[in-house]
Amino acid sequence: MVSKVKKYIMENNMIDKNDSVIVGLSGGADSVCLLDILCKLKNELDFSITAVHVHHGIRGDEADRDLEFVKKICDKRNIQFLEYHYNVPEYAKKHKLTEEEAGRELRYATFLNVSKTAKIAIAHNMNDNVETFVHNMCRGTGIVGLSGIKKVNDRIIRPILCLTRKEIESYLEKNSVEYITDSTNLNDEYTRNKIRINVIPYLCDNINTRTCEHINEISKDLEEVEEYIMENCKRIYKDIFTRKHNEIYVNITSMNLENIFIKKRLIRMAIEDLAGKLKDITRRHVEDVLKLTDKQSGKYLMLPYNIIVRVKHNFLVFSINEVTMNYSAEVMEITEPGMYEFENYLFEVEIIETNNSKQIIKNLENLVENDGKMYTKCFDCDKMNFTVCLRNRSQGDFLVINNKGGKKKLKQYFIDEKVPIDKRNNVPLLADGNHIIWIVGYRISEYYKITQETKRILKITGRKKSFEK
Repeated sequence: MVSKVKKYIMENNMIDKNDSVIVGLSGGADSVCLLDILCKLKNELDFSITAVHVHHGIRGDEADRDLEFVKKICDKRNIQFLEYHYNVPEYAKKHKLTEEEAGRELRYATFLNVSKTAKIAIAHNMNDNVETFVHNMCRGTGIVGLSGIKKVNDRIIRPILCLTRKEIESYLEKNSVEYITDSTNLNDEYTRNKIRINVIPYLCDNINTRTCEHINEISKDLEEVEEYIMENCKRIYKDIFTRKHNEIYVNITSMNLENIFIKKRLIRMAIEDLAGKLKDITRRHVEDVLKLTDKQSGKYLMLPYNIIVRVKHNFLVFSINEVTMNYSAEVMEITEPGMYEFENYLFEVEIIETNNSKQIIKNLENLVENDGKMYTKCFDCDKMNFTVCLRNRSQGDFLVINNKGGKKKLKQYFIDEKVPIDKRNNVPLLADGNHIIWIVGYRISEYYKITQETKRILKITGRKKSFEK
């Protein structure tokens, strides 16, 4: 076992001579096995060890027991020991995370902050990799998620990823090494525990006894595929994407020369370049960006992390939206003619080509003027900068109130019109970014009014669903 781990460390260049290695030590079988094997290798490979234990402030007396146990292990082996205490439930609530996510975030932050140069040894094993594979597959993932846990990720190393849980338990028993069991690992309330306790044993017992081995082989193959793809994507990204301050530009024609899979990966890379993360970016978001490449200049799309992607001539531009769009309700994009249902309204959308007919424009102007209920409106389509959407009010909203371009904040408009505070969030708005085209039931922005020069007209007829017979 020790020689197997040593070979794995050497093959993957995990530890160099004179390295400092921080071991995440929980007291469980995996971390105790990792510490014990590294202690047997540290003189031969010439590195030092520091054990770090994170107390999560969750399991009361049991967590205190774990802390005392790992202290004794380190004293016995003459290993430097550091302990850190956190209130994980409080941190999770503050940052809107599950306790599982919060605990992981705090652990890794702690390990990385202990030293800016040390290697961080984490006790993931082969079974953990299988759990990650199955978990990601069930949640919906791409090649990256199925590549499993990385052997080496910058300073983070996983020396016993080559061992199964059965091998680890056998090693500890054979060498009379004590460890403790976290009671939460026996509770299948958590998703990963469900997979560990129920799914994987079922697959091994009823489908194939070598399930874990096969999944790890697939994961390894996909990791190699991912490395190949990323090498090529990085080269392409560098060639066709340009960053200017806080904006990223890509020529749509150049990007469309690439394979569809590569295009999707490039889009994700641009988003990660701006936001620094991809956790909330789904397949749907990427596909929506791809669809944007067929839109006319000025159309846009809002993504998580306050990212806006817009078409600017033959370029796709990724940027951080300067105005925070905290929508209080659903946002419905108007992408084509048809019927749209938004809250208690039905909207019929038409696009009318005027063909320079002054009579068409005149007829539509008369139609709007004679609509006493104020639920039919016509707008100059070519003046719209972004993808038009139906939504409720948001920070930064405004409208143009006269033909000189004078602006008024939506909030001030509601105050002037004496719209009750409790009703303002429920007023449907037709919006072009933060520019309000139409406050449904009230007025439109002067900017979007049709004129004799209008070539394309956006006609919208709205009706409250309660009006229907």
